[in-house]
Amino acid sequence: MISSWYQIVETISNNWFSKFYRFSDWASIATISTLPAIQGFPFSNIKSIVDGSLANSTGVPYFYMSPLDFTARDLSRNSRATVLVSLEQTDYCIKEKIDAEDPRCTRLILTGKMKKVREGTPEYIFSKAALFERHPAMANFPVDHNWFIAKLKIAQIAMIDWFGGAKYIPVKDYLAYNYTGTEMIQRYNELYRKTDS
Repeated sequence: MISSWYQIVETISNNWFSKFYRFSDWASIATISTLPAIQGFPFSNIKSIVDGSLANSTGVPYFYMSPLDFTARDLSRNSRATVLVSLEQTDYCIKEKIDAEDPRCTRLILTGKMKKVREGTPEYIFSKAALFERHPAMANFPVDHNWFIAKLKIAQIAMIDWFGGAKYIPVKDYLAYNYTGTEMIQRYNELYRKTDS
């Protein structure tokens, strides 16, 4: 039941729903298109995502990108982007018979500017290890695609988790709460591990 779910998450953190994207493996990212036929239009793409390792969640979204891709090309001209994740990415909404558009199927919308992480820095080493931990196939991506790591510098956080419109979460408060160690892994398994129930 929805009520029991809220009781569970409230024992973890009053703001837990605003952190659930930290368990998401991918996100929809919207940019301003540079494609000639739709230049200046919003354009959405799917990107793999992490905010750190499962043992050290930071709240900062990191991406592994190639300049050959739509998204990286757009961002090279205009760094503004919006990243969206939804509980529909887990099996929670299906189990609860909640439609993806229903506000109770929580979605988090992060808007800001994307910037490259400088290669060789501690942040680069950390974020690359985290990306490869969550997405091991990345280690075998073609080396001639000039991969780089980008992060979203968050300017606004909107969360829809109930009826009555979006909630706007202060970025400072959002980044201040980190899951670490077994707590992070446990919550990840609760959302993604299929059960017979």
